[in-house]
Parts: sequence; structure tokens; C-alpha cells
Amino acid sequence: YSVKSWTVMRNKYAIKKILKGYSSISSEIKFPILICICSVLMIYMQYSKHTWAMGGVCSSFEYIKYFYAEFSSIALVVMIAFFSKKRTFFLVIFLSYYYLAIFNFSSWFIQARPFSLFDIYRTIQLVLFYPEFVTKIPHILQIKIAFFASIPFVFIVMMLLCRHYKWYQQLYFSYAANKICIMSFVFVALSTPLGIYANAFQYNTFSEIVNEYFYNIKVNKISRHPEEVFRMLGTVNNNLKKEHPWSFDKKNIILFIIETAPYDIFPSIKELCQLTSNFWIAEHGRVFTQHYTTYPESDRAIFSLISGRYPYLTNGDSWKQNIRTDSLAIFLNNNGFSTYFLGTAPMEFRQDSYMIRGLGFNHIFDVKEITSALKVVNGARVWDRSQIYKFDNILIEKALSIISTHAQKDTKPFFLTIAPQSSHAPFNLPPGSPNATSDQEKIKLNAIWQFDLIKALITTLQNTGQIDNTVIIITGDHGIRHEYESKLFINPRILNSLTFHVPLMIAFSEIKSSVVDDYITSHVDITKTIISAFQPEENGGEYHGIDLFSSILPNRDVFFFGGNYLPVTGLVNNKGYFMANRYQGWYFRNTKFDFSLGARKELFGKDQKDLSKKILFVETLLQQ
Repeated sequence: YSVKSWTVMRNKYAIKKILKGYSSISSEIKFPILICICSVLMIYMQYSKHTWAMGGVCSSFEYIKYFYAEFSSIALVVMIAFFSKKRTFFLVIFLSYYYLAIFNFSSWFIQARPFSLFDIYRTIQLVLFYPEFVTKIPHILQIKIAFFASIPFVFIVMMLLCRHYKWYQQLYFSYAANKICIMSFVFVALSTPLGIYANAFQYNTFSEIVNEYFYNIKVNKISRHPEEVFRMLGTVNNNLKKEHPWSFDKKNIILFIIETAPYDIFPSIKELCQLTSNFWIAEHGRVFTQHYTTYPESDRAIFSLISGRYPYLTNGDSWKQNIRTDSLAIFLNNNGFSTYFLGTAPMEFRQDSYMIRGLGFNHIFDVKEITSALKVVNGARVWDRSQIYKFDNILIEKALSIISTHAQKDTKPFFLTIAPQSSHAPFNLPPGSPNATSDQEKIKLNAIWQFDLIKALITTLQNTGQIDNTVIIITGDHGIRHEYESKLFINPRILNSLTFHVPLMIAFSEIKSSVVDDYITSHVDITKTIISAFQPEENGGEYHGIDLFSSILPNRDVFFFGGNYLPVTGLVNNKGYFMANRYQGWYFRNTKFDFSLGARKELFGKDQKDLSKKILFVETLLQQ
């Protein structure tokens, strides 16, 4: 007991001694100590950020440039703060910049782009609905962020303790201290020739965030006339009269959207049909091998499928409450269809219910029981993904009920969109599947599970005599988006086929033998293809896609948008694949969808300027 008491007393004495020592420091250098420690940590964070962002390929000379660019801005902030003799003003300015740097540092590590205010909203939503993705951030990064964030508070607590024990001396900034600090920082900032490091300032924390802000202002100022949209997107042939080989009038339409369906890993549609005995699809399906999603998130990908337009790129989710489009659901409602949207995921997530209603669906269904799959593990709320398969079965039972009801009672044709969730990352094993450890094997097993669900739909259509009067469309919302979802993902700073390349099949009885088509297609084409089967002539809608069954297939640009999810934007046309990462200043092209080091070709001069201008213009057109 006496030893324990002596240890406690000794520790208290040590803490007391430290506090006394800190309080005895001259008030003129007390805050500069705080500044120096925080500044060194901040510079280290930004230095680490660019070391990671450049992938270890830049020289030590370039590291010095980034270091200097960050240090100079810190010097400027400190000089501004030192003009005031009030401690509060100083702390507000300096700590605001400090925490802004921490947010930016985190954003670069997690999403490979500068921080934006929308990231705060996105993080809150992920914590509430999909907390397991937050826990997948590497522990070392979590510790590093927490450590950096706590440093200023250590000093503030020490100051408060000094005051509590009456050791605190009133802090003030003398004229001499101001003068010395200002002159010192100016000397350091100007001691290195600005001309050498001028290009490094674009990577400074404050510059990155300010540049992004002004980029969004520039994007919102350009006019968005429909003629310009058609011209830029290469869909001017939408205005031509053309014949369609089939009519979908009075046919039921089922759109099945597979969650997370990377084409490069998925078994082929033909193989999946054989594995699940889906012989009707194998005989009557048209497969499009070069099909691409428009956006790496489900909500905007579904928007493109149903609206026939590229998604709004407006930050946040406010666009979901103000959808203005002649969507496929609205068109079919006006043509006597009953329209249904069935999804396993909660509609409350990021205001998805507003989007689905805005797209014109008459009936909306989600599986309310899915919230029971949220478990508390080690104090964190995570989804028990092994249970999601059970809720997908509930979803399919609802779909089968709708099909059977229409066969018995309803003379109206139906449009049924089905969006299951069980194959979402992080990947799990479907019930009854053989053991598998790799994500690649799990993705394939989930693909088989999804096609078993599709087989149940086809069997019910056959048993109710509706199979010959139904069009079935199968596609994926997107692929793998980040290394936190799977280690199969390579690099968030370049455009990845794993993210945007997804399967597409359209099947109906008039197709007498399976057809494989390698024409480049997009989610925006689905709506236009179906509507054209009702009205071969232009119907007045503002669609960005084309009719995939038309004999007129224009040369066009098909776009991929990273938006707020990934720092890349790209396109593909008859000249090849192109990508732009404006945060890194990268503009690449290749004849195939591969922008890895060694495969890509960098664009310079006019080619780079043309690609940058085109992407800026299209991103402008897609602001709400």
C-alpha cells in the first residue's frame, strides 16, 4: 500500500512539475511553442499525403516543394494571427486551419481528393447506415488522425490547469514578439525562390479546397441548353426517325439490378445461365459485353437507368427532391402500366425515397426487417451481412406476388424494378455455397445466387403464362469502388474497369437465339431503348442515351463520372479510353480500359486541353 501511495504521489509531483515548468515559460514564447509543434505535425501530415498520393514515384526534390508549399501557408496564417493580441482570435484562426488540414489529409487518404463539406454529411450517413465501412479505415490511420486532432487540446488543457493552480500568467503578445515572429516567418518564406516552387502551391491544403470551390462556381455558370447536351454527348441522332425491329407495347418489363457486379470478375452470362439452368435467358437473350455504369454509387446509377440521363453531379442529396425528367417510369405510367420499385436497402438512406418517387414509380417497397441485421460488435454498429440473403428472399417473394397478381386480376402490364442487396461489399458467402476465402470466389458465388433469384422470376412467369409477354433486363449498378471494399481494387486515383464495367442482357421471346454485341453501351441507353420500342420516332424527351436496337448507332462519347466518390472522370469512344484526374493533373489515354503504370499514354498540349474542356463542359451540363 505504501509503495502504491508513493508511486501516486510521485506521478502527481511529476505532473505538477511539468505544469509549473510550462507556466514559468515566458509568455512571449509560450504560443510560438504551440505553433511550432502543431505546424510540424501539420506539415508531416501533408508531406505524408503527397508521399502516398504520388505512389512513391516522385523525387525528394518534389517532396521538398510540397513541404515548402504547406509551410509557407502556415507561416502566412501565423503572421495574420500574430497581429492580434487576443488569444481567442489567434486560436480560432490557427486551429481552424489546423483542423482543415486534418480533414483534407483524411480525405486524400480515403478518397484521393481534396476535402469538401459534403464529406461531413456522407460520413454521418455512413456511420448511421453502413458503419462497417468506417471501421475498415486502417487502424493506423485512425490513430494518426486522433493523435493529430488531440495535440492542440493538450496545450489548452495545460493552460487551464495552470490557471486552476494559480500558476497561470496572463498571456499577451508584446509588440517586440509580434515583430520578431513576423520578420522570422517572412524571412523563412522568402528564403527559397518562389519561382522554383510556384507550381507546388496548387497542392497546398488551402489552395486545393479553394480551387475546388471556384471550380464548382465555374461549372455552375455555363449554360445548359438541350442542343448543347445532345451535341456534346454524341446523341444527336436521337432526333432522327428510325424503325425499331420489335414493339414492347403491352409487354411486361422487369429490370433486375445486381448489386456490385464487376464484369471482369463475374462469370459470363452464358456460364451463369448454365450453372443456374436459366435456359430461357440463354436462348432469348442479347448480351452487351461493353456495357458501363455512369456513376460508382447505386442511387445515381439507378437514376441513369430509369431517367435515360447521366446523373446530376450536384454535391449532396438535395437533387433527389427536385428531379425533373421524363423518366421511363413516368412514360410507362402514361401508357397504362403499373410501375413498381422493390429494394432491399432502406429507402431512408440519403433520401433515396425522394429519388424513387421523383422518378415516377407508383408503388415502392423496401424490406423494413433489414434493420434487424444491424448488430453491435465491439461497441460499433455493423451489418450482419449473412442475414441480407434472407431479406433478398423476402424481396423476391414480393416480386413473385406482384407477377402472380397481375396474371390473375390485373389487365395492366407492369414495369418491375428489383434491386437486391446481398452481393454488396464487403462480400459474404450465400447460403449453401461451398467455402471460399477470396473476394473473387465470393463475387462469383454471389453472381450465381443472383441468377437463382432471376430463375425464380422466370419460373413464375412461365407458370402464369406471361413469359412470352415479358422483357427482362439484367444489369449491375456498379463494380468495386475502393480498396476498403476489396483488395481486388487497384488504385482510386485512376479510372478502373472493375468500377464501371458491368454486365447487361436484354431478353424477350422475339430474340430466337442468343446474340452477343460488343457495341459500347451505357446505363443511359436502357430508357431510350424501351421507349423507342413504343414510339420509334422521337418522343420529345431529353435523353442522353440511344436506342440499342436501332440500325443507326452513332459514334459517341460514353462517360464515366467519379463525382464525389472517386477523383476521376473518363470517357470512351471509337478512339479509345480517356481519363482525367484534375486533382493530380493526370490526363491519360489507352486503347483498352487499363490506366495502370506502363499501360497508359499521357496526354499533352492540345489533346490534354481538349479532354479537360470536354469534361468540364459535361460536368457543367450535369449540375442541377
